[in-house]
Amino acid sequence: GEYQALHPYISNASREQVQRVHRIKRRVHVWTANTPDEITRLKEWGVDGIFTDDPATAVRALGRGG
Repeated sequence: GEYQALHPYISNASREQVQRVHRIKRRVHVWTANTPDEITRLKEWGVDGIFTDDPATAVRALGRGG
């Protein structure tokens, strides 16, 4: 069926997957990224959203809020 977004677990996500989903005009929200390296990598891939158990680390990794 029709869907608006894909929500892969981080170990199942890839840059190529993000690109494929974006080509068909859908969003990608990845879960669960908790380390600065994971969060930075997902940002570089252009994901539309990141689920995390550690919001403070995510904010620092994304360069927001100090």
